[in-house]
Amino acid sequence: MPVDVEGYRDYVGARLEPLRRTAYLLCGDWHTADDLVSATVVKLLRHWSRVSVMDNPDAYARRILLRVWLDDATVSRSSGAVLG
Repeated sequence: MPVDVEGYRDYVGARLEPLRRTAYLLCGDWHTADDLVSATVVKLLRHWSRVSVMDNPDAYARRILLRVWLDDATVSRSSGAVLG
């Protein structure tokens, strides 16, 4: 199934700032929030053909964001980094 790139661009363009604010609430740092959102939108593109037909793609995007943040926090803890 071909990816609807235009629909993806429209969705990400409309939801980028809310995702960024949510990421900031998770991590407390704007630069880290931007990194989390970047990883989230890449993962979202991989599954866009399935996500685009969902009733609530925002919930799916927030779930990806949460999992990216959890993965990042787990790696930080395991590497001995101090979380802010």
